Amino acid sequence: MNAFKSSWQHTLSHAVQGWGVGLHSGAAVCVTLQPMPVDSGLWLEHVPPASPKRFFRLSPKTCRGGFMATQAVAPGKGAGVEGVGTLEHLLAACHLVGLDNVNITVEGPEIPILDGGAWLWVQMLQTAGLVKQPSKRCLTRPTSKIRVEAAHGQAWLEAHPPLPGQEGVLSLSLTIDFPHEAIGRQRAFLVLGQRSASEPLLGTPPTQPKTMAASRTFVERGAIVALQSSGRALGGSLAHALVADESSGTVINPGGVRWGGQEFVHHKLLDLLGDLYTTGNAVRGRFEGFCSGHRLNGALVQALAQQAPMWPTCTKM
Repeated sequence: MNAFKSSWQHTLSHAVQGWGVGLHSGAAVCVTLQPMPVDSGLWLEHVPPASPKRFFRLSPKTCRGGFMATQAVAPGKGAGVEGVGTLEHLLAACHLVGLDNVNITVEGPEIPILDGGAWLWVQMLQTAGLVKQPSKRCLTRPTSKIRVEAAHGQAWLEAHPPLPGQEGVLSLSLTIDFPHEAIGRQRAFLVLGQRSASEPLLGTPPTQPKTMAASRTFVERGAIVALQSSGRALGGSLAHALVADESSGTVINPGGVRWGGQEFVHHKLLDLLGDLYTTGNAVRGRFEGFCSGHRLNGALVQALAQQAPMWPTCTKM
């Protein structure tokens, strides 16, 4: 069941669990997703191995975009306090299927990487099934243009209000441009929700939700040693991460790149979809960016939080 287009809130029909390895920590992690009452939102129960567990709501105040991933930290905790990393793929799956109210218990330092995207999470949620709840869905929509930039405008991300009659639509359009021959310049867009015939297309063909959800994370081969020396990418493997080799101008993964070489930009769409859900509400509107990453996505979420109502004062559908 996909409840993205529904006007009503949804939760899980029953609890589900997922196990795997953390991409950056290399640690074994268990994640349990449990139903929550109406108007609860997205909650995180962090059970670190050597610290007291923490229970808090995901929101722009508790989530932040980093260089490699998005992290959640309990409110009131200062720098150096252990948070939960690599949230974006699971949150993208929740956003995509229309899961509004859920408790996410994480036994470990980060969400496991699983297939490198969100497709296994989507399948898990759809297999469990969603239950409609007796309250209208909370939405966050930009009310005017928002633009955030980095690197003197060489990377940017914009949010725009929905078009008239398209208040329930979320559209994402991203362009990436890497000097690496295996990646290069790519552009893709995704439209979720009803779209009228009069809405201008951003390109053809649009990305299919399954294509986006199944697209793997990626890294340049020359960066792996530095990342692992700094304690990151310790759980990476060719099973869930594309590795672009600078010397050959291709990827070293058996089977190569999916979707006609466009898997890289599709994964960036996935990251943006997940990062937008750190608002704590379903997001609607039009979003367009160039070379955006988690930090810039997070900056846009923070700007959006200053403009649009957030839970519990969000707009009901």
